[in-house]
Amino acid sequence: MKKKIVWGVAALFALVLISVIFVGSNLDSLVRRAVETYGTAVTKAQTTLGRVDISLASGTGTLKNFKLGNPEGFKTDKAMSFGEVSVEIDPSSIAGNGPIVLRKVLIDAPEITYEVAQNGDTNLQTLQKNIQAYTAALTKDNKAGAKETGKNEGQGRNLVIERLIISNGQVHLSHALLEGKKISVGLPTITMTNIGKEDKDGASPAEIAQRLLSKITDEAIQVGQSAVMKNVRDVGEQGIKAVKDAVDESGVGDAIGNLLGN
Repeated sequence: MKKKIVWGVAALFALVLISVIFVGSNLDSLVRRAVETYGTAVTKAQTTLGRVDISLASGTGTLKNFKLGNPEGFKTDKAMSFGEVSVEIDPSSIAGNGPIVLRKVLIDAPEITYEVAQNGDTNLQTLQKNIQAYTAALTKDNKAGAKETGKNEGQGRNLVIERLIISNGQVHLSHALLEGKKISVGLPTITMTNIGKEDKDGASPAEIAQRLLSKITDEAIQVGQSAVMKNVRDVGEQGIKAVKDAVDESGVGDAIGNLLGN
């Protein structure tokens, strides 16, 4: 149920972590403010982050209570939230101009809402479109700037994520066909490796966000659609049975049989 992440997501956290990595004072609050500001701009949905704990000495960071709201036109209160995101950075990659290497990004206990609006649009796909539009505009601006200056300075440092794991997730479904019924299904563990390594220069945070949210969205939609169809089928079967039982109890079935000579 880009970006996130989307936002959604670990690439967003990686981006803001790196963007303020050299700031010495009040770092945690700067990261939180950057996540909320940048995430909202990218996804066009309200983004909030509860707590940030970063250790520059060890190259580790923890972000808690991340929440991404829904884009305009959807009724549920959020598209996704993460209980905790932990990041391990390769300290040797921080200096210089090459990509910053994140050894591991772990997203624990994400909750994703897969909402289908009356017109058939879904919140997760709308978030993807918003991030795609932002990325396209950013790329266009960078190319224009590079043409004028001969340098591409628009997106700053690129990233490489060696291992990204999303575990213990839940997908909550909201669909008109469910008639108000609440359904939650488990999200399979998602593992992605060597993100950005296919290019020696790494991938931009926006590109990583797009890939990550696309992966989460694909998984959420797959389990969500399966659960919706199962529950719709169950409701249909229950409805047919209820009608049959009502007919039997009322004696209408026997009366029709007598009229037909059965």
